[in-house]
Amino acid sequence: MEQQDFIPLSEKRIRAILEEAWLCSLAMSDGCTPYVLPMCCRIRRSGDRYCATLYSEPSGRKMRILRRNPNAALLIRNGGREWMESVTAYGTVSIAELHSKDYPGYPVKLEIMLSNVSGRMFKRKEREKEKESPCPKCGSK
Repeated sequence: MEQQDFIPLSEKRIRAILEEAWLCSLAMSDGCTPYVLPMCCRIRRSGDRYCATLYSEPSGRKMRILRRNPNAALLIRNGGREWMESVTAYGTVSIAELHSKDYPGYPVKLEIMLSNVSGRMFKRKEREKEKESPCPKCGSK
């Protein structure tokens, strides 16, 4: 496994990542089993905190878990192969049933007031001039 440099992100950069975010990983706990899934999101500032809004179907495993345990965490990422920025936060999910024609496919709105927001940049360290071994299946590096 390659070594990486971990660089804390500034408050300004964290704010920019959160305000530009449209995709996140939502993490929940189903008893002793973790459950994580990607979701579209909108994150906005509410006073000195952030509020994440997600839309969902009213049934399914995610909704069963959140109704039993509304504690959740979010991971928002951007970047590429050589670097990645990530922001993590957690909070309590509030569930609101939507009775509107504006959201026909997503009748449930999930809102999370985020706390303990932190961010890091991960940069891959330059390797020495060693050759990467090719993939045994396709031969690519």
